[in-house]
Amino acid sequence: MEIRSATASDWQVFLTLAKEEGWQVPRLEIDLFAGPLRGGAFALLEGGVCRGFVTTVAHPRSGWIGNLILASEERGKGTGGRLFDFAVGHLERRGSASIILTASELGRPLYEKRGFRSIGTIERWRHDPEPRRNGLPPFAHHGREALCQLDALAWEEARSPLLSFLSERGQTFAAGLSCLHVQEGEDIQVLGPWYSASRCLEENGRLLRLALDAVNPAAPLFTDLLVESGLSPLLSRAGFRPCGSTALMIKGVCPAGLSRHFVSLASLGSLG
Repeated sequence: MEIRSATASDWQVFLTLAKEEGWQVPRLEIDLFAGPLRGGAFALLEGGVCRGFVTTVAHPRSGWIGNLILASEERGKGTGGRLFDFAVGHLERRGSASIILTASELGRPLYEKRGFRSIGTIERWRHDPEPRRNGLPPFAHHGREALCQLDALAWEEARSPLLSFLSERGQTFAAGLSCLHVQEGEDIQVLGPWYSASRCLEENGRLLRLALDAVNPAAPLFTDLLVESGLSPLLSRAGFRPCGSTALMIKGVCPAGLSRHFVSLASLGSLG
């Protein structure tokens, strides 16, 4: 059994496994790992064939683990633990003082045994396509600065490669002490990252309306929202519906700003 950097063919295996599991994987995420996050995806091989997959993101002070998946016949053999430990070791060697992930109920015991603890609940919401109501001009440039500032306050570090890539491929809206970004896509759209220093329902409701007016009316919109942010009622009133939840887990030092500013992830659980 071998673990090595993922190749293009390994990514195709991952997409097949993800489809079997019903995972939503935006094309933008694959492009990220082919670009600024290159070198962060790993494949587990048995007999030269990819049988497992995991992605890692190394920010200056923290790291993320996502997309841990195995072929069904590999489960229950300890293979998942081996692949996960490899990902943790990779991030620790890169200097990550904390490692973060989202965990299903099935995966949570694996992470708890390795020192991870829950710091919140992430709830996935979906908004199905509907006719565009008003339409907005392209990219609100003023939102980029607010996004970078609030992201740094939440995570207590600059995550420039990720934010720069996302900001060029979507729209960012800011109002008062809050901002959110919409990642565009023909198949899947993602609402996030989303931050709010005020957690004001009126302020964030305005941002959500702007986002819904701007998205592609032909593709579903997803967001992974921190339940503890208190903004779930906004999504419900806007026509979103919940479609699953995971635990937000961390090993190491938890950024104090998360509980004050963080609303929604920059990905569907895999990038932070």
